[in-house]
Amino acid sequence: MRIVRVLSTVLVLHVGLVCSAKRAVALPLMSGFQVTEYASVTDPMGITFDSSGVMYVGRDNRGSGGGSNDPVAIQRVGAGGAPVTSHGSSLSDPDAVLFDVSGGISGHAGSVLVGGRANAAGTEAHISVVRPDQSTAVLFGPTTDYSNVSSLAFDHNGRLLFADHDYLIGSHSVWQTTGGPPTKLMTLPGTAAPYDIAVDNGNRLFISSSDGKIRVYDEWGLLIDADFASGLGTASPIAFGAGGPFGTDLYAINGAAELVRFDGFGNQTLIGSGFASQDRDIEFGPDKALYVSELYGDHVLRIDQIPEPSTLSLGFLALLRLAVSARRRRSQPRRL
Repeated sequence: MRIVRVLSTVLVLHVGLVCSAKRAVALPLMSGFQVTEYASVTDPMGITFDSSGVMYVGRDNRGSGGGSNDPVAIQRVGAGGAPVTSHGSSLSDPDAVLFDVSGGISGHAGSVLVGGRANAAGTEAHISVVRPDQSTAVLFGPTTDYSNVSSLAFDHNGRLLFADHDYLIGSHSVWQTTGGPPTKLMTLPGTAAPYDIAVDNGNRLFISSSDGKIRVYDEWGLLIDADFASGLGTASPIAFGAGGPFGTDLYAINGAAELVRFDGFGNQTLIGSGFASQDRDIEFGPDKALYVSELYGDHVLRIDQIPEPSTLSLGFLALLRLAVSARRRRSQPRRL
């Protein structure tokens, strides 16, 4: 693996603290970027957006002391971070979510696809839909063909891809469907199980996996790079930047709780630290900011560039400095 650890102007300096009536929340604090608690969300997992900025968040009841496969409802977060409400009825283990703009897979435009385990034993999985009217239905499964849907993604042709992340009894495969019964697209080598999927502008598939690697495949499932990156931990979320301050490189949070960036050659740059080391997701919103869910923090973070001071603000500061300087001069005793 090619690694360049560059301590640039976006390195973490220290960890800030935001206090609320419920808890004190430790936030990563990055030079050149502002990190805020965007929304308070119970047991958040996967993140997806509609085009207006409304966020839908998966849930894992383990964060509230229950079981990982417990039936619970996904959550809807209004644009701007509020209100936060349950969306649809309870579904088993609704970790992974994906907004279906056109309804090409769900059959209803504006629906949310939901994936996870389908039973308490963890031997079956499902993909369900929550429609705009909040009615729910199972689209695929329950089935033992795959046992734990951990990630859902569309490629640029509208094909649905999903990862089966269970390295004990799972298929170790990425699956595909255009609406019919899902089929295997590729199977990872050995005991590696896919965790997250990110699709680049060339429709190449970047797959993070349980052996800490990111592999690259073409859209037909043929391996391009077996070791694009490594050492990331067993469940690393990945996402491509949407432009703006983050550019269009690939980002990940690794097992050391670090936010890292990869260029097109797999060279790695450390961006920040102090994130959750497990049970989190990352996604870029329509505003091109980075959003991070943290299961045990019960929140979604928003990371964006610190805005440049406006011309009006700079002018006001200049006048303020002149006024302070003049006052100091007047307060000094006159010499005789």
